[in-house]
Amino acid sequence: MSRTQPLDIILVLDRSESIEESGSLLDIQNAAKDFLSQIHPSRDRVGLVTFSDEAALEQQLTDDHQAIIERIDAIETGGGTNLADGLSVALEELKSERHNPDAQPVIILLTDGWVEGSGAEHALVEAEHAKDYGTRIITIGLGDEINAALLEALASAPEDYYYTPTSDTLREIYLAISQVLMCQ
Repeated sequence: MSRTQPLDIILVLDRSESIEESGSLLDIQNAAKDFLSQIHPSRDRVGLVTFSDEAALEQQLTDDHQAIIERIDAIETGGGTNLADGLSVALEELKSERHNPDAQPVIILLTDGWVEGSGAEHALVEAEHAKDYGTRIITIGLGDEINAALLEALASAPEDYYYTPTSDTLREIYLAISQVLMCQ
């Protein structure tokens, strides 16, 4: 069954120093671009947020996939893992005038970092704000240094949490997510 409701999707990508150290950046970029190829630009829009110590809105919601691809290719790494800021910036964009009120808001968050203490608490608060707004949150944990319990709690449902020990399976995960979203 094919979905008729449009989607406004924000890709939230970890660009912390550990992404570069693990050699995962290229796999992340390629998986995100493959995900875009599965999205219908005539119906759905995508934005891009990256985060390390702070988050940045790299691309506003758009149906211009080439613009997003260029921003994905330009990602530079460095810093820590501020999940809460990434979620906050994503939600700001989903609440902006660029959000299609008929569209289902979706955040797809990828991280390889361990977050705990107040950072985890802030991320949970931001996720609850997003969920209260009607946003579906899908999380992807990459590598062995993740807080899986946190990522599971951030996700909207148990089936919205994905894990991979290495970046070489990210493409398959993003394609699986696109299939779920296209058929919901």
